[in-house]
Amino acid sequence: MTSPAPAPPGTLRVEGGYAGTAASLEDLDTAAGVLDRAGDEVRHVAGRTARCAASLPPQSVLRSPLTAARAEARLAEVVAGPGGLVARAVALEVTARELRTAADRYREAEAVARSALELAGRMVGLPATVALAGLTVQRAGTARLLEELPVPPALDPWRDNLVDELGPNPVEALGQTLAEAPWATGLVVGGARTALDLAGGPPLTYRHEVRTLLAGAGSGGWLTDRRQVWARPLSAAVGVPVTAPDGVAGLLRDQQALMRCRPVDGPACPERGPARLRVLRVAAGDGTAAWVVELPGTQQWSPVSGRNPVDLGADVRLAGGERTRLGRSVARALADAMDGAGVAPGDEPVMLAGHSQGGLLAAQLAATPAFRRRFRVTHVVAAGAPIGRAAVPASVRVLALEHRRDPVPRLDQRPDPDRPRWVTVHRDLGVEVDEAWEAHDSRRYTGTARLVDRSHDASLRHWRRHSARFLAGEQARAWDYRLERTIRSATVERSIR
Repeated sequence: MTSPAPAPPGTLRVEGGYAGTAASLEDLDTAAGVLDRAGDEVRHVAGRTARCAASLPPQSVLRSPLTAARAEARLAEVVAGPGGLVARAVALEVTARELRTAADRYREAEAVARSALELAGRMVGLPATVALAGLTVQRAGTARLLEELPVPPALDPWRDNLVDELGPNPVEALGQTLAEAPWATGLVVGGARTALDLAGGPPLTYRHEVRTLLAGAGSGGWLTDRRQVWARPLSAAVGVPVTAPDGVAGLLRDQQALMRCRPVDGPACPERGPARLRVLRVAAGDGTAAWVVELPGTQQWSPVSGRNPVDLGADVRLAGGERTRLGRSVARALADAMDGAGVAPGDEPVMLAGHSQGGLLAAQLAATPAFRRRFRVTHVVAAGAPIGRAAVPASVRVLALEHRRDPVPRLDQRPDPDRPRWVTVHRDLGVEVDEAWEAHDSRRYTGTARLVDRSHDASLRHWRRHSARFLAGEQARAWDYRLERTIRSATVERSIR
């Protein structure tokens, strides 16, 4: 669906959910069903009334033929007259059909508009990508010239500020451009897809394009996922007591903690990343409990797969809807934590939450039938993640946070669906950020989550009410795991397999 104009900086723009368009269309479908059933009931009453008119006692007809005639005429009018039961039944059924048709046509129009926008993005994507590359080089070159240009000392602050705005190197210049024109991300993705199609033959679907990319990269040893990923417990089998999450902001604060190095990670942590996930069991005062799985964001950007499985290869595979060994290790860790708590998988509900790759992995796990058969996934929280193409079932409640200047949620070239149980929150950070990469920072998303926790928007209030068991518990226990891609060794033997 098309995106409306951005909200004023700092405010939230909410799409979907309880107050979204899809919820209204679902109400139309529900109303149509009610009217249809009412029409059937009226038809049934009309039939019984007609049978009543045809079964007047003969003795009564003989004794008072005029009264009998009047009664039959009146009953006939009630059944088949202009305002009779049959006419009302037909009117109810026609109205039901019109409501269903209106809802279906709206959905069809949205699908056509979505396809047209994606096609347009692919058609202009290639020249737009070339233009963006040229602009990036030009900005970086101009900034470099300004840095070396001798100016009076009084103009130094002005020059330094202009250099920062342009971007002194291509990476920073690209970040500045994407921050100023967030829509350019979709065009770049469209350009890459078009180039891939031109190199490989007829146009492919997004998923097949990702598979083609993975096949080509795999032949050179890049973006591979061949070695096993292990989950090594870092806490006791029964977990450790921790503070329960206090809203969506609490989940995002935990995301920052997942990315920090700890002594247990060893001296190689800054290079290899902590590669941790946390599993929480949140208990309520009435004895019920729910599980939260906190998934980390991307930590390694090298195309060559190393020990840290939270890497670029996982990003690409997840974007294409592919299953990953990283996802399987998450399933093993969750099952291990539930075993330590004495809970059978499927007995208690599960929320999957993450930032960036963590959000994408959360959505893809929720979209995986085998994972849902094993665990009772009911909620997903994703911040700064491209999850619009994830086939998350309509029964799962989704909360997606997206910053307008963050290019990452736009990498799938697909806006999030407008569904009764899927709420997408957009925020324009305004002057808070200068580059696109700053808008993707999990700390910025924590600030947005605080606004979500306080928002009076109807869709967000409804989402929070149905998510309280995960985010408003009285106590919690945590199981931490280190994720590692490695060969079989003594260390692996102590890992969760």
